[in-house]
Amino acid sequence: MEISRRGFGAMALSAVAMGTRPLAAAEPIKFATLPALDFMTPMFAQDAGLFTKQGLDVAMQIATAAPVLLPGVVGGSLQFGVSTGAQVAIAHDAGLDVVIAAGVGVITPTRVSTAVVVRPDTTIEKPSDFIGKKVVSPGINGTFHVLFLRYLKANGIDPASVTLLEGGFSQMPDLLRSKQVDAVLAAEPFLTRMLDNGIGKRLDFFKPDRDHIFTSFYIAKRSWTDSHKDEVVKVRAALREANQMMRSDPAAAAAVQAKYLKLPPEVLAKQGLPDTRADVEPEDVQFWADTALQLGLIKQPIDARALMA
Repeated sequence: MEISRRGFGAMALSAVAMGTRPLAAAEPIKFATLPALDFMTPMFAQDAGLFTKQGLDVAMQIATAAPVLLPGVVGGSLQFGVSTGAQVAIAHDAGLDVVIAAGVGVITPTRVSTAVVVRPDTTIEKPSDFIGKKVVSPGINGTFHVLFLRYLKANGIDPASVTLLEGGFSQMPDLLRSKQVDAVLAAEPFLTRMLDNGIGKRLDFFKPDRDHIFTSFYIAKRSWTDSHKDEVVKVRAALREANQMMRSDPAAAAAVQAKYLKLPPEVLAKQGLPDTRADVEPEDVQFWADTALQLGLIKQPIDARALMA
């Protein structure tokens, strides 16, 4: 909303009359998200003017890789980024003041957006078949990597017996075609595209045993959230409203997805809307802190509240 000079002058005179000064311009907030379905809520909020509605000056960007975002938040080049529950627990264990500020997307028993894509010429059908194989994960200690380690360990397989490599979603089809790896840990919309193109076979490795599990979170520095509590509340409110609007208007949500993910409508139609939620409860975070401890990724138990803004 633009304010005329006359309107601004009237506001200033009114403020002086009340013994106060005019409000300063909102402090810029640098917010980075990722190019996947679950991470489109901030872009929708930005396009719909929901951050501005909350009085926030948000500069949005889409990062090409998740691993750079946590260091960006820690270093102060970003106020909000994306990370996973396990990575936040590991950062806390290392003494970094990174905390969870809001939720991203969830996996539910009826909507599991990840699976292993196995090369068609391999015989991988069960956990023990992964022994000695090469598997690509989109991020070491990321959500799918940690869930896959959990899957192996729960089935009596030593994760060290599997060679886990890091690679981007866009690299995965070529890695499978060239037989450089045996399997990849994929997510939507890349998962369906690989299966439709006959690049591999699907093997499900995770189904939540609770109502939902957050795959990722929007993170910030504790020192920043402590001094910007009002901004954190407003960011959550904008994300919450964006999620509600996307659910009530799937066509508008699909338009934003197509715009930023640059995927054809027929591909997006197969995906449906992701289940995205801004509000996070301590038990949502405790799952990841406990899982990180069970896998030896952190040394001591962590109370979820220590990881939340």
